[in-house]
Amino acid sequence: MAADRGSSDTGRPNSLGLRARQLGVLLDRLDEEGGPPPSKRKFARWPFRVESVLLEVLHPGGSQVTFKVACRNISSGGISVLHSQYIHPGSVCSVILARGEGYARIKGSVQRCRHVAGVVHELGVQFERSIDPRDFVPAAVGRDRYTLEKVDPQSLEGRLVLFDPVELDQQIMRHFLKDTQLRLAIATTEEEMQTELGNGCDLLVVDQQGVGCDAVEWTGKLRDNGVHVPMLMVLPANAHSERDAVLTNGADAALMKPLLQETVLRALAEVLCVASLPASSKADSADAALASRFVDQLRKYAGELREHVKGDDAMGCYVICQQLKTGGQSLGFDRISRAAAKASDSIAQSMSVSESMSELRELMSACDRAAASASAA
Repeated sequence: MAADRGSSDTGRPNSLGLRARQLGVLLDRLDEEGGPPPSKRKFARWPFRVESVLLEVLHPGGSQVTFKVACRNISSGGISVLHSQYIHPGSVCSVILARGEGYARIKGSVQRCRHVAGVVHELGVQFERSIDPRDFVPAAVGRDRYTLEKVDPQSLEGRLVLFDPVELDQQIMRHFLKDTQLRLAIATTEEEMQTELGNGCDLLVVDQQGVGCDAVEWTGKLRDNGVHVPMLMVLPANAHSERDAVLTNGADAALMKPLLQETVLRALAEVLCVASLPASSKADSADAALASRFVDQLRKYAGELREHVKGDDAMGCYVICQQLKTGGQSLGFDRISRAAAKASDSIAQSMSVSESMSELRELMSACDRAAASASAA
């Protein structure tokens, strides 16, 4: 049956007719009123003030209606939108969001519909599969945000290697991790760090003052030397430009001093518990089997990619990137898919391995992390 386009074909930005400024005033008021206590949320809500997104609602009987709605916020598990009509909770729906140069249709269901004022209703949509909000929000919004609302320290487990020569910093980190299941190993020199890495490592935390040189250059050399464990870099206060460069050059996360326990635990959880997992925990058995086979191939792909890098074979790198991009998209490995897309786009533009090294390092690290996470599961 052809879809009823609802209000989407009108010249109004959304069903409420609110432009960006008017929407901002309304959302400011709603934010002041608050909402459910954060402690009851699994996923953190990110501001996502978009005046027009498409909401497709499937009614009983099979008819589909598409509306333009305004957006309030987004999380890994759902989205909050404003609409001019009441929609019954339980209604199956899809949200269409811009992603890069294209669009993504995200399936879900309406979990709540509350009357705000006048004709304004706020709909809470729960996604069928979890997403990474960074796919849809501007980089400036997502840079310092975490997908989990609150971290259970007991959920953090594995072996953490801390490379930091300062005893006080070591004691602070030990205190931060006291309620976790993480086993802490401390290295005060690069030689000790390499030894500890050889003993097994789920996460490497590096304080820049222990590096003794430019953190960006050091991170790149570490990745080039085949060390692809997840890494968090600790930087001096206000090192914003260096932080961005470190993340581009191979670090999985970066924090600036002074460190707070909550921030450290959320950053660790983002790397250990979120980053390497496929996007959906609800995949059917066929998808799960395919995802398992894809994970089995990740180390092979990463190894072949490194050989192409060493041989300065841009076309060989491009082929592997395309394979990883397609497989990641199909099976919900969004981080790998995004990294592969960035690397393949860079190579396509430059046809140069050296000019695409940052993107290639990021992709190889993503493959290694996903494979290691699956092996530990």
